[in-house]
Amino acid sequence: MGTAVAQVLAKLGHRVWLWDYNPETIVAIKKIGANEQFLPGIKLSKCIMPEASMMTAIENVQLVIIACSSPHVRMTMRHLEHCLDGRKVIVAHIAKGIEIKTNLTMHEVVQSELPAPLRKSVVTISGPSIAKELVAGVPTAVVAASQNKKAAEFVRDVFTSDTFRVATSADWKGVSMCGALKNIYA
Repeated sequence: MGTAVAQVLAKLGHRVWLWDYNPETIVAIKKIGANEQFLPGIKLSKCIMPEASMMTAIENVQLVIIACSSPHVRMTMRHLEHCLDGRKVIVAHIAKGIEIKTNLTMHEVVQSELPAPLRKSVVTISGPSIAKELVAGVPTAVVAASQNKKAAEFVRDVFTSDTFRVATSADWKGVSMCGALKNIYA
């Protein structure tokens, strides 16, 4: 889903730095201009900059989007926290789930690994979305939920297009729980 989100943002004219925990994925994306592992058959926008270094990828950004599976969120956040070096950024995530050992939502996991001044600006992005449909421009609606209204509105403004709508909510806990439980109910 991370590559799909990058493609959506790039189509909107944003420059997107795409980092992956696996350096081989970045090398392959640079070489062929596609992420055949996670988004096969889709040529990526030239506005997407694959980057092997997380530190470099987040160097001059206002928004960091965590798009890994829930078992890897804490490890990714620990890596990110070391790269932030006092920077003020909004951290949004699209991970859904509840951490097994702690019973924390992904929103809470992200918050727990950030410096205190950034914790209230975490944004959960959740809703019915499928990677291939996002990049194909199929109409999609999601929610950006945060304790920080301005952070949620920033995410909304960055993503919103003719085919991608983002509502905002202060109910980050409810949105997080709905995302975590949706497959169980389905």
